[in-house]
Amino acid sequence: MRRALLIYFACVLVTCLLAPLTKGQESARSQSPTKLSLKVLIFDGAAPTLYPVGDDEKTGMAAVIKDFRRQPASRWRSDTHIDRAALFFRRDGERVRVTVFIYGDENSSNDGVKVAEYVMGEGEGRAVIQLADYGIEPLRVAVVRRAEVKLTPPRVENRTSAVEVTAIDVHENVPSFELTLRNASDKNIRAVEIREMRGRMSKGPPPLFDWRGMSLIEPGKTWKVTLEFGWNSKMTPEGHAVEPPDRVVINSVLFSDGGYEGDSLFAARAEAFKSGRRIQLTRLLEIMREWGEPPGIDTREVARELGARVEALECTAEWTAVTELAGRYPLVRGEELDKVKSSIEAGMEWQRSAVLNELKGFVTADNPASDPRVLRKWMKTRREKYEQLLAGI
Repeated sequence: MRRALLIYFACVLVTCLLAPLTKGQESARSQSPTKLSLKVLIFDGAAPTLYPVGDDEKTGMAAVIKDFRRQPASRWRSDTHIDRAALFFRRDGERVRVTVFIYGDENSSNDGVKVAEYVMGEGEGRAVIQLADYGIEPLRVAVVRRAEVKLTPPRVENRTSAVEVTAIDVHENVPSFELTLRNASDKNIRAVEIREMRGRMSKGPPPLFDWRGMSLIEPGKTWKVTLEFGWNSKMTPEGHAVEPPDRVVINSVLFSDGGYEGDSLFAARAEAFKSGRRIQLTRLLEIMREWGEPPGIDTREVARELGARVEALECTAEWTAVTELAGRYPLVRGEELDKVKSSIEAGMEWQRSAVLNELKGFVTADNPASDPRVLRKWMKTRREKYEQLLAGI
């Protein structure tokens, strides 16, 4: 009898201990966020484009829109020519916060102009009517439910021996894949070309990995590459269905000595882009070394003067430099030489804009430093930073 009572009380105790855990698990399940996507209609009659929204609170993502429809110039209220619009969207509880920015010319260094912001729940939508002031047919944005899709890591097709894929992590909450890569060579890696494929087709935009700004990867070092699923238009009764890549191709590697593995055209264009960056950084350092003393009374004035000099830097590649660089790679067609030239100029423009954006923060500072010692230290720090950048490209 006593043993039976002990067993009974033990069962009651276990039940009491487990009950809160079960309720907590049920509560966690009931509180898991609804999977959502952002639906974008670029103009009336266009097929809708859908972007997954992360499940975690404040998870942010972005989309760049360039193929919008322009209105007749007579309807514009602004004389600003818009090159692209950007949508920044993030989870805000069970809703999505969408911010719309517009940008001028492709090579402009401005941070963009915010024209609209909305907070929407599932089934809600807005028309970005503010775009009409800039001659753009208003985009339409809406929030829709996203369907559950099983995420299977993609197959890796590696056309190089210099790069090893050591891990592939699945992030259900973004959703995305994350590759961990290792430099398995005895050389510094300057750039890597990675392609996402679904079937035989390229999958959306490039990965969330910009080789243009990457620093040298030393032998044995690892780095990570996030593979976003990009956009698609697949809707099911359960909601938007993402279509992740099923194959990832490591297509080409460029080394710091100019050698490469894989696709020679990528290697040539990547080397050309990096060359353009190096040209501008070299010019920038020459400007700074010319100044024995700061050309201004405070950091704001010096940043403004330096910004003006940087903005005046040309972004035109000489054909002699183009043919010299292209001669290192098996390029034979004229159109490929044009691509190499364009890549050098794109690198020049990219680096010029990057420096201008950095200096802009000092130009607009509320409390610029004016102490001579601090000012000289500020200039020394900037120069050392650009020297390190130059050495690491």
